[in-house]
Amino acid sequence: MKSIKMVMTCNSGPLVQNPIAVVLSVSEADIDRIAKVIALSTDNDLSEARFTKPDAQYYGGDFSATTPEIVVSDEQVWISALFHEFDAEVPINTPAITFQELNFAFNQSQAGDIWFPGTGDDVLLESVLENAEDWELSKNPIGYQVSNPDTGEHWDDRPSYEVIPYAIALGELADARKESPKWELWTILPDTIEEPTLALM
Repeated sequence: MKSIKMVMTCNSGPLVQNPIAVVLSVSEADIDRIAKVIALSTDNDLSEARFTKPDAQYYGGDFSATTPEIVVSDEQVWISALFHEFDAEVPINTPAITFQELNFAFNQSQAGDIWFPGTGDDVLLESVLENAEDWELSKNPIGYQVSNPDTGEHWDDRPSYEVIPYAIALGELADARKESPKWELWTILPDTIEEPTLALM
């Protein structure tokens, strides 16, 4: 079953040390479940619904938290957990994304790809590049390039450091191969190129 890795920032809170990011797998089953939860919430006029996401991992500090949850409210989706600090439990949430954004990104991605939703992509990307091994993301693609190994060119005059989503890359590869069969699709891992950036789509 296809799944991708989603890396999200965490909203600032009253913790002494906030987590930098949360990393979780999103599978076809998760997409289907969120869609069903949205339908159930709409039919029953619920303000929000939650289900646990035990595989979600928080990084960037030494802290303990309850089992993370996916929260669904009015077709908005975010990740939430209670962090233990002193004698209190402090809720820390990610920014919300729409289910439409999540579903679109999932369909645009190849299995195992990393997706950086919302704003602050470059900051998140830099954190992933620095911590790929510790965050268990070193074998996950951050994006793709369409390149000609004979000339060193990148299709559509894209800079050598820019990476694009899988579905966009497939389209560009089809266009490039109308010109020459030598164009190739390159998978870019966190350590493939220096200082990569995510293309603005």
